[in-house]
Amino acid sequence: MTSRVSECSAAVRALRVALGESQQAFAYRMKTAIRTIARYETNRPPKGLMLAAFLNVAVTAGESELAGIFRKELCDGIHRTCGLTPAVLGDLLK
Repeated sequence: MTSRVSECSAAVRALRVALGESQQAFAYRMKTAIRTIARYETNRPPKGLMLAAFLNVAVTAGESELAGIFRKELCDGIHRTCGLTPAVLGDLLK
C-alpha cells in the first residue's frame, strides 16, 4: 500500500506543479485547506469525492497520465467500499 500512497500523493503534487500553482492557490482551487493539500502531497492521499475532484481537474488540464492515476485510485476505493468489480465499475463510469 505504501507505493500506492506514494503514487497518488506524487500525482497530487505533479498536478499542482503542472498547473503552476502554489499550495495556497491549489488549495483555493480545490476548496480545501493548505494543510490538507500538504498532507495529500506527502503521506495521506485523497479519497472519495476529493479523488473525483482531482480527476476532474487533471482531465480538464489535459493531464491524462495523472488522470489515470486518480481514476485507478477512485475505482479501487469504490471496489473496496462497495465490492463492485472493475468491469462493472468501468461500465458505470463511461
